[in-house]
Amino acid sequence: MLASAYLNASLGLKEPYRLETGRKYSTGEICDRYIRSVLGADFGLDQLRENGFFAFRRTAAEMFPRALTKLPRSHIYFEFLLEAGQQFDSIATEAGLKLDTRGFQPLTCWYPCAAQEHAAPDYDLFAVNYKLPFHSGTMTQDNLAVHHPFGYELSLNTRTAAGKGIADGDEILLETPAGARARGIVKVSQCVHPEVIGIASSFGHWAQARRAGRNRGIHFNSLVPYGLSQMDPMAGMMDACVKVKVTKARPGKGKASLSRWVHNLIKRSTI
Repeated sequence: MLASAYLNASLGLKEPYRLETGRKYSTGEICDRYIRSVLGADFGLDQLRENGFFAFRRTAAEMFPRALTKLPRSHIYFEFLLEAGQQFDSIATEAGLKLDTRGFQPLTCWYPCAAQEHAAPDYDLFAVNYKLPFHSGTMTQDNLAVHHPFGYELSLNTRTAAGKGIADGDEILLETPAGARARGIVKVSQCVHPEVIGIASSFGHWAQARRAGRNRGIHFNSLVPYGLSQMDPMAGMMDACVKVKVTKARPGKGKASLSRWVHNLIKRSTI
């Protein structure tokens, strides 16, 4: 009885699809009732299995429920941020703190991050972290990334790589102004911005339990500096902006580097 009442409430089942007390239902029956309760009597689990989707026309308000109300308008000018910024600046000054309050603007604005302002000219590339679509956080890197031909590689623009004497498949060295360093195999591509080097997913873990993914790829967060200038005073979030300089690595004499060996091994395993 309690289970039926809980499912009726949590799933929002409407009549005549609400679950009856004292009766057992299979998972398929519950799914069918839920689908029909939402979509109507003519579309159930069998139709979903056959078609794979349910298509219907939606209004602008239905497609963008958070942005639109009764009229197709979106709130883009946040005037309260001006007053909040002034109050925040006043409190910080009384406390003897000098904080960056440029973000308290009523309209979306751009200004350079700390990495852009403080990095020397030879640190000319932005290190950007991106997610691979087949990964769920960090939990799937141990079994799926080894089957991807470019998962562990660093993405660099073709023209940028040529200007630095770097070719596709070379081992390169990344260095940050704070002294963080990392090595990896480069994948040259025209699909990358010339001022960016792309680092995929959340690799580079060192725990012994990560048997397949241990010491593979680069851990992006280890490159990011942490300090007051990298902290957002509005929400306390850390800035993930970091600039690096990239050079071609020099492997040891007489044999290929370990990362080159791992790179070739992964390549062969994906053929």
